Parts: sequence; C-alpha cells; structure tokens
Amino acid sequence: MAEQLRNTRETLRDARETLSWPGTWGMARIYWRTGLTELAMASSRKLLVAKCAQYVPVIASMPIDRQARYGIRAQAVGRDGRLVDDFVIAQTPGATHVRNAPSPAATSAFALASRIVDEFEAASA
Repeated sequence: MAEQLRNTRETLRDARETLSWPGTWGMARIYWRTGLTELAMASSRKLLVAKCAQYVPVIASMPIDRQARYGIRAQAVGRDGRLVDDFVIAQTPGATHVRNAPSPAATSAFALASRIVDEFEAASA
C-alpha cells in the first residue's frame, strides 16, 4: 500500500535504515540508470507525464493536478541488491506475514491464500 510521507523525523529514519541495508547498495549498482530516471520523474511532473505518455499517449493531453500527492509502494530487495519478484511469506508465533505484496487485491487472491495455508500447515507439522 502506498504511504504518504509527512513526518520529517520518520523520513530521516527511513532514509538511514534504507542506506544502511546492504541490498540498497547492490540495487544501486544494478539499477542506477533506473534510479536516476525515477528521481528525475519524482522532481518533475512534466517529465513523469511525458514518460507515461510513451505508453499511453492520451495522457500527454490530460491536465496535471498540481495538488495531487503521491505515495510510496515498498519493494522488497534482497541483501544482494536483486528485487524480490514474489511474495515473501514468513511465520512467527501466532502470525503469518505476507511481504512484498504488489497490490491489496493480490493479497486476497485464491492462489496466494492456498500457498499461505500450505506453508502454514507445513510449518505446523
């Protein structure tokens, strides 16, 4: 789920934790060009619209809502810097944790539910 950044103290803490994670630096080495593009688009709505219009041309003719806010969707990154492409399911006493869910709808999919039940039963055996 996207979250809106509001608290400077939380933002600084998140930045410190992100920069101290070994996978951040591995990811930066692998995806530095993409990272620069993302930073540029985050700082320029005009550039963001132009990039989006490469895929959906009608977007270029749409008005930009300058008051619109954005969120951040987390992406799991392994210690080696590779993006985690699938769900990460972990068990702790009394809880099952599903991380790296690409969307709220995906967390309610029957296939994922079946996988969670299978992993829970295997862990309980």
